[in-house]
Amino acid sequence: MRDALGQPEVRFHVSEVRVSIWPKPTIENNTDDQDTRAITIDRQTPAGTPGTGYTNVLHATDIAKAILALKKAHHYLEKTQHANVNTAEYEPASLLIRERIP
Repeated sequence: MRDALGQPEVRFHVSEVRVSIWPKPTIENNTDDQDTRAITIDRQTPAGTPGTGYTNVLHATDIAKAILALKKAHHYLEKTQHANVNTAEYEPASLLIRERIP
């Protein structure tokens, strides 16, 4: 998805799980005021393993982390669906701040 759209609009990290929101152009014939942004979810692979980076395969222990990251993404989407919303309260995708769940 990165190649087609450039940089994500915002990312939410919870431990190793990352949810990214990607901007997509508005469909000209869209009369439903539908949000056309795309969402991806992936997991950081451990450093030192072959193919270190991110994978779309989550572990069973990642479910709670994924739910929290998706809730944050959903909240962001609800708040920013209309163009007149200030997005300054959200961290830009370039920041790699991660949350830990208890």
